[in-house]
Amino acid sequence: MTQKNSIVFCFAGQGSQYFHMGRALFDQEPVFRASLEKSDDLLKNITGVSVLATLFDARIGKTEVFDDVLLTNPAIVMLELALVDLLADRGIRPDKVMGTSLGEFAAAVAASVLSADECLRTVSSVAGLISPELEGGMLAILANRSLYEQESVLYSATEIAGVSSANHFIVSGRNDSLHEVTRFLLARNIPHQMVPVRHAFHSRLMDGFEADFHNKLKGFSFAKAAIPFFSCATQGVVAAPNAAHLWNALRMPIQFSATVAALEQHGPHVYFDLGPSGGLHNHLKANFTSGSHSISLPLLSPFSQDTRLLREAETSAQRLGLIRPTPVAQKEISMKVYGFPGQGSQEKGMQGDLFKRFPEHVARADAILGYSIDELCRLDPDDRLKLTEFTQPALYVVESLSYLAKQQDGGPPPAFLAGHSIGEYSALFAAECFDFETGLELVRQRAQFMSAETEGGMAAVIGLRLEAVKTILSDAGFDALDIAGHNKADQVVLSGPIDVLGLARPAFEARQAGFMMLNVSAAAHSRYMRRAADRFRSLLNTVEFKTPRFPVIANTTGRPHRREDIRDALTEQIVATVQWVETVRYLMAHGDFSFEELGPGTVLTRTVDSIRRHMTPLELTPDQLHSAPKPEAAIAEPNRGAGLPVIEPSPASRNILSVARDVGPHDAGFGSESFRRRYGLQQACLAGGLYGGISGRDMLVRLARHGGMLGFLGSGGLDVDTVESQLQAIGTELGVMKGFGANLTFEALPERENKLVNLYLRLGIETIEVSGFLKISPALAKFRCKGGKIIAKVSSLETAQIFLQPPSPDLLRQLIETGDISETEKRAFERVPVATDLCVEGEGGWLWSGASLLTLLPAVIDLRDAMADGRERVHIGAAGGLGTPASVKAAVALGAEFIILGSVTQCTIEAATSATAKDLLAKMSINDVEIAPFGPLFDYGMRARMLKRGVFFPARASRLLGLWRDYEAINEVPPATRQSVEKTILRKSFDEAVRHLRPRPGQNDVASLSPKAQMAAVFSDYISESFFLAQRAQPDRVVDYAIYTGSALGAFNQNVQGTPLEHWSARHVDKVMKHLLNV
Repeated sequence: MTQKNSIVFCFAGQGSQYFHMGRALFDQEPVFRASLEKSDDLLKNITGVSVLATLFDARIGKTEVFDDVLLTNPAIVMLELALVDLLADRGIRPDKVMGTSLGEFAAAVAASVLSADECLRTVSSVAGLISPELEGGMLAILANRSLYEQESVLYSATEIAGVSSANHFIVSGRNDSLHEVTRFLLARNIPHQMVPVRHAFHSRLMDGFEADFHNKLKGFSFAKAAIPFFSCATQGVVAAPNAAHLWNALRMPIQFSATVAALEQHGPHVYFDLGPSGGLHNHLKANFTSGSHSISLPLLSPFSQDTRLLREAETSAQRLGLIRPTPVAQKEISMKVYGFPGQGSQEKGMQGDLFKRFPEHVARADAILGYSIDELCRLDPDDRLKLTEFTQPALYVVESLSYLAKQQDGGPPPAFLAGHSIGEYSALFAAECFDFETGLELVRQRAQFMSAETEGGMAAVIGLRLEAVKTILSDAGFDALDIAGHNKADQVVLSGPIDVLGLARPAFEARQAGFMMLNVSAAAHSRYMRRAADRFRSLLNTVEFKTPRFPVIANTTGRPHRREDIRDALTEQIVATVQWVETVRYLMAHGDFSFEELGPGTVLTRTVDSIRRHMTPLELTPDQLHSAPKPEAAIAEPNRGAGLPVIEPSPASRNILSVARDVGPHDAGFGSESFRRRYGLQQACLAGGLYGGISGRDMLVRLARHGGMLGFLGSGGLDVDTVESQLQAIGTELGVMKGFGANLTFEALPERENKLVNLYLRLGIETIEVSGFLKISPALAKFRCKGGKIIAKVSSLETAQIFLQPPSPDLLRQLIETGDISETEKRAFERVPVATDLCVEGEGGWLWSGASLLTLLPAVIDLRDAMADGRERVHIGAAGGLGTPASVKAAVALGAEFIILGSVTQCTIEAATSATAKDLLAKMSINDVEIAPFGPLFDYGMRARMLKRGVFFPARASRLLGLWRDYEAINEVPPATRQSVEKTILRKSFDEAVRHLRPRPGQNDVASLSPKAQMAAVFSDYISESFFLAQRAQPDRVVDYAIYTGSALGAFNQNVQGTPLEHWSARHVDKVMKHLLNV
């Protein structure tokens, strides 16, 4: 083992846990599942409680707080030990280990210091010792550690609990101290996050438990570490791990940064993060120096698909030569089988080196597909590899070229070929049943036909044999479900209507089976694909198939194809069960064989290994055994100095190429086609709701009639009656209450929210845009449960998680009790996300946030994918800072499936604001924006981006916010300051301003408010008044204009200089939006 390939397993501690962590691996990986169940059985015998029962409780959401140390301690260690077992099964074993806090217990097992049983007993004992008594908590601060030494609020009340990187440290302390620190950090705008623990670990508050800790560990034996054991408590190798060291691991600061530096002194490493959250992976990357050749690989994350992370880590390990399988006795292998994987195995960067080897094939593929297959597979810049219409052709090309490369490199001829689903086409190409181009065109059209079918979904049942699955389906009357695939002895895939799959889940979970909805958009390999199969059959009728040169096992029968049946088999494959278990058992009946997977990943290899371990060969008669067609000839020794010949298209291929272009729809609009179909749009571009009705009748009617785009009425700042009259006017002009929506912004006014939602439902408004919500309100849940569509703007991962989940059971119960929804509506939406689609709002948006599209958008996409349950796709869009065609392209490159525009639309002919305001906006540059208080949420500290060019408003509003923060009442303000404010800003005395105030909805008389609340009300009223001054163009108050805008408009102004769009009087809203889309 060379130094540069040294493997380090890293184990995380408290704070990394969350409900359902590792669930996908538990459902799909038998080794992982067995390890967790073994640990759970051990702990259940000790405590009487099942950790897994709580960890995977379907009634608990993934984002709910999981901080009961009696459960979290063992759950974290169990999970990490299961990952050690899973990686070992994959041939990945550590050369060194690194432990952090509680993770040192798991590291001790990986280093053979403790047995797994001893470790779990220890962890359980320690949790029981600390849980009842140790109060406090921990807080992560995203700043340099020097801040701690500089600020007395930190060093006087808390202790350093850990240093993760140059700009990340953790403090520990009592709850009241942490609350004080949190207030300080909020005032300084310093990012921070509470660690999900109830106790002040790594602090002196633990010292009273030390003696009891050592008593609990009496009798445990500690062996010498079999491999170097790096500890974040000692910042280096542990000389003699023992009970005292494990105490220090929990008590002393976590010196993660220093420990990584110590490891890096020994040369580059490959670090595997075995923690639940992937947090160590991020900290590792932050600690690598610019010249480091080390890499870090996460295995789990609440924001990504665990199976994908595992596959990526395994692929990286293979590429780096880190796989070390357990030696087995060598046997004579007489039979070679090549296998080709199906959809789900694709990954960015797959087999990228092949494209240079076969440029002629790549050029012909590009001509057929109309895009660069090399760019799609290696870079996937538009995130299209997850879409069926792109995935299937990509896999066919990659797998076919992999076979050609194997042939060119002198690989042995196959005794059999087999492909899973779409992989069957690569197998038929390898058997020379058709040429490369014919196969690709068939695959391209198959993908389009299947993509057009968007009803239904799929689920994997894990842990039951096929016969048991069939019995449950029959006994429970789930006749609407089909068996789509039999992949392993205990893994069966179901296809059918989403609601029936949901009803079937409890029946399988009652049998202790795993039931996982798959992230697909249709019911593949089922009767529900019959229309696609029939359309595909007409295409197959144009192709002449040759006799397979090598036997190819058919998915539909598990037996070799016969030339005369290929057309029927490929038609039925779309609607029939993929008989993969039958395929492998048929191969087993022919004797021992060597299986080699050609294509991305190792999914098929693992299924073949599992079937061979757990099932017996088919019992075949001699006639059945030898019914496969014989190979026509062995592969000749290739000419290694020359490329393979380019096969000319056959007459059948030319025929199919000529007719196939007319089959199936072609996608010409901007953005996601399924998003456009959902809302009936030509372009996946929306005009967001502009405060005060600036996005009003003229704008929404223009977009609906001329743009094929959707706009939202800006309801913020308007009374409910005005909103109603505006919506009715739009509906009257369009002749229907469709083709437009309305927005709902958080204003901390539940009564107003309810009135608006009831209005929207009464008028038949189908889609609303919501923003500013940090949790799901009853009004939002009601609108969704009534069948409305919600496009939610979010500016943090936490808020995205909330909207990607269904309404909470408590909230649905509340709506039932108040009569707002029916039991039927509750059942229909209790598993449906609140958001129909999500829009990530970056730092360029009106409402200020620190979010960056560059970092947040991909993270939300990963989160969406991780939380997807097979129901309707939640599209992810982008907003904020989109003022040029280039910025829109950048958002699409980051994965945006649609966009929402705001600032650029208010400087258009149709925007319902004054010409004076538009003149100011048309002259602004990128830098003419300032952050100022947002009136409706003044006392919440909410801020918005405002125009500062030519006005004094941002400075004046910020001055008012400063006074409100510094003083409890207007009478405390120094007289000179108060006089200045009343004269130059309010233009009236404070008392007069109070008398003229109208109570907000749900608010008592203003005079009864506290002095500080009166200040907030007066200052908020000034901000609101300033907005309407600009909208009405009051000429003597220009300096007080409050004009919400973002830097995107400045970028747009610069972009259109010297064009017909330079002056706002030529800017129709649809033309502005289409300019940005380049359509």
